[in-house]
Amino acid sequence: MKKFDYSLTPKVGIGNIKFGTTLEEVIKILGEADEMEEFNDEDFFNTTLLTYSELELDLFFEGSDKLVFSAIGVDNDESTLYGKKIFEMDEAGVIKLMKDNGFKEVDINVDEEYDEKCVSFEDANFDFYFNNEGNLVSVNFGVLVSEEGNIIDFD
Repeated sequence: MKKFDYSLTPKVGIGNIKFGTTLEEVIKILGEADEMEEFNDEDFFNTTLLTYSELELDLFFEGSDKLVFSAIGVDNDESTLYGKKIFEMDEAGVIKLMKDNGFKEVDINVDEEYDEKCVSFEDANFDFYFNNEGNLVSVNFGVLVSEEGNIIDFD
């Protein structure tokens, strides 16, 4: 497999995989996932999770009429955000990077059960998870999707 592009772009996607891409198109790009889980709610809104263990990616697809790429969880140290390797940054550095790029609404929550801190930027739909030592361990981000599988603008 060729080298994967771990460039994270808020409201856009990761590398050449853009939010709104269909499940089938992503599988054509990345191949079959190591795991696939399907979740359905009572309103027939469907979510499918593809896990690519080697790439350290969890890709979420949502919709009722069609499933589209809507969110991602990434744990790979090669991940970049605005040209910076974010897994090499501390909490203050991540907050500064996001604020310098126009995202101001920061919310910090400590989950003592899991011994982690979540730094969220709701205006970017981004969550950064730090362990007790202050190391970034995971990033989750995405977009909102309508039942029809269309991206909803959340500015």
